[in-house]
Amino acid sequence: MPGKRKVLHLMVDDDFIDYFIEQSERLFPLEAKYWVVQEDGREIKKVKSKYVKGIYWNKGNFSELSKEANQYDIIIVHSFFISNLSSFFKKLNNPKLVWLFWGGDGYKYSINNKQWYLPITQKYRQSLSKNKGLKGWLKRVKLTWIDWQNSKEARWLIKRVNVCATWVKYDYEMIRHINPTLKWTSYSYFTCQQLGFYKISYQPLNTNRLWLGNSATESNNHLDALQDLHAMKWEGEIIVPISYGNSEYAAVVKEIGTRYFGHKIIFLENWMTLEEYHDRMNNCGFVWMNHIRQQAAGTVLGALYMGKAVIMNSSSNLYKTLNDWGVKFAQTKDLKNIAEIKEENFLHNRSVIEKQLALEVNEEAVRNMYNFNF
Repeated sequence: MPGKRKVLHLMVDDDFIDYFIEQSERLFPLEAKYWVVQEDGREIKKVKSKYVKGIYWNKGNFSELSKEANQYDIIIVHSFFISNLSSFFKKLNNPKLVWLFWGGDGYKYSINNKQWYLPITQKYRQSLSKNKGLKGWLKRVKLTWIDWQNSKEARWLIKRVNVCATWVKYDYEMIRHINPTLKWTSYSYFTCQQLGFYKISYQPLNTNRLWLGNSATESNNHLDALQDLHAMKWEGEIIVPISYGNSEYAAVVKEIGTRYFGHKIIFLENWMTLEEYHDRMNNCGFVWMNHIRQQAAGTVLGALYMGKAVIMNSSSNLYKTLNDWGVKFAQTKDLKNIAEIKEENFLHNRSVIEKQLALEVNEEAVRNMYNFNF
């Protein structure tokens, strides 16, 4: 039994959840309970585990749900991406709360969104908010209000939880000032086995092909990267996955990218399986993740395992964590001197990822989470 404590998981409908339940059941079979929230009764589509219980998630149902939840010693919350979570927490007695920090849920703590964008991307974002007249003003007020409400909710939740579980410890360091008593434990949903890394064959670096970003979201800072590549007269191919995200932003990235690079820039707009995604990335030499915000961890880890020359923004909490692991990175200046790139400089990263994402490391993290010394 998990430390002889009653453990309840509050989960969202996401692909990663099955990974966790598989680990949990292997270590503590039939001991923990798993609730997958169904926002207003929405069908569960991604989670396939037979161990889950679908929960009709509506504020009117919270009194009844809290009666059952209050029977547990620990509630492990898989992200804050659950509506009205603070309202539900307020109905609980006083269980220990463990929060698995996913990324965007924790980053909502700040209303200063400018800090995640490089200059050209920020300029683009500002241009969107310059609508004239009453309609434009009302839109800006609404967006500011939403940011403020999200920040207020995130900060309240951070103050309420006891433990932040994340393998990107710099994310924890970023928000711990909000709750000085908040403790940390390491946990990653990722393992090499579950991400299918062992199916990836080694491909020599194609230094004339560059992979840029992971989605059509502004925090990729595509526009700044494209400007830099244009300025340095990059002549190779550029692969840009934009199969999900903001369609309006995707159109801008396509327009500017095509203007700069013509047929040499290729946009991946259709959904791919993980294996197909890895195959496309494995045919590249450089992988450039221009995020400041922690994002695209699965893509970055895959690229490092492949031995690609990965470029990241040094301000990223993900970069700082990987740097602590001993990962070797490329830099943007290397794009000007591709003839000097040596594959052996990055082959070391494969063993780093194998060590850090080993199944036994992951299972030990689950044990620590269940038996945490609160």
